[in-house]
Amino acid sequence: MENKNNNRDKQSWNPLASKNVSHKQVVISPRQSGSLIASTLIGVGVLTLPRVTASDAHEAAWLATLLGSIIAVVALIFITKLGFRFPQKSIVSYSTIILGPKKKKWKIIGRILSAPFILGLIGFWTISTAMVARTFGEVVVTAVLLETPIEVIIVTMLLTALTLVMYDVEVLARVNELLFPIIVLPVLVIALSSFQSFELEFILPVWPAISPIAFLKGVLVTLLAYQGYEIITVFSAHTQITRKTMRYNILGLLTAAFVYTLIVIAGVSVFGYEELALLMWPTLELVKVTQVPGLVLERLEGAFLGVWVAAVFTTAANVYYAASLSIAQFFGIKKRRWIAIAMLPIIFWLSLQPQNVHALFVWQGFIGYGGLAVGLVIPVILSIIALLRKKGVKKTPYIEEHKDSQNQQQEQDDDDQI
Repeated sequence: MENKNNNRDKQSWNPLASKNVSHKQVVISPRQSGSLIASTLIGVGVLTLPRVTASDAHEAAWLATLLGSIIAVVALIFITKLGFRFPQKSIVSYSTIILGPKKKKWKIIGRILSAPFILGLIGFWTISTAMVARTFGEVVVTAVLLETPIEVIIVTMLLTALTLVMYDVEVLARVNELLFPIIVLPVLVIALSSFQSFELEFILPVWPAISPIAFLKGVLVTLLAYQGYEIITVFSAHTQITRKTMRYNILGLLTAAFVYTLIVIAGVSVFGYEELALLMWPTLELVKVTQVPGLVLERLEGAFLGVWVAAVFTTAANVYYAASLSIAQFFGIKKRRWIAIAMLPIIFWLSLQPQNVHALFVWQGFIGYGGLAVGLVIPVILSIIALLRKKGVKKTPYIEEHKDSQNQQQEQDDDDQI
């Protein structure tokens, strides 16, 4: 009798125990959630981060990269905890609840107040997809397919990403989980192998002769490379809430931070920050001067670009998916696939707006600063408002506890039958 009462108490606060909630939409495991974060973060920044960071932070570029990762982890914790307070709801849903009045009949007020936040996220993800595709096109045309029109390269990447976007969330999570080691391990091998040309004086002194403002600017630039973790605000509605979810999310971001830090250290220690600031694609140049022991490939950059293509693909597909899913949820459209198809020409048009590579880098800078607002500031503000207004569940509804209560109930029923 006591066990039944305990089970009834747990179900009273556990939204997952409600009959009105569908368990079919919870299809992303904690490990897959971490893979989504890491695969989204590791993308075009692999080729450009050493240059943009060293331009401001000089020898301390690697310190700026580490500090930027710490700030990103703090933001990710806010986002993950916000998802815990509103199980099986995305930011489109819970922002309306947080900002709206308590009475459901005035729900429209919450939707109006949350519209700038949601539309800002959608716009950021849409433009980010376009800039990722454009950067991919610039690199491929510069390094591999010299005579191929860049429009063909961009369309190819966008169509490939669209193919994945057309599937359900479960497929997206599995593809990211599958490609995660394929992306990370080769990049780590190449980054570690480049240390054979390591020059210690290039990263010393630890604190260079630059102003704190210049260093903080380097940290800010580094934060732009860590953008992408905010897609969890959408995919948290499909993620299992377990005691490992937070751990895997942080581990996914730290994996990307480890890769980026190694690449920045390798770039600065091999070229020096002055020469590094002049290289358009510094990591690609780093690969050209690196020899992996035991590897028989004469041109290592070909293999590296093959891995980098997979990294760009997951970044573009994940952000593209988050944008299309958010549009469908915000406007109440059931045919999400048609939204994704309609977005394709818009994204393609946006990708062609920068007139050259320099203009592309300027665009990336503006988009990055805008992303800090929608990916860092908005979740923190929503978290604070949710706490002050006491919105959401008070106790995290971990799935393990729910399953344990079900198992205890089943065992009790079996004993009664015997």
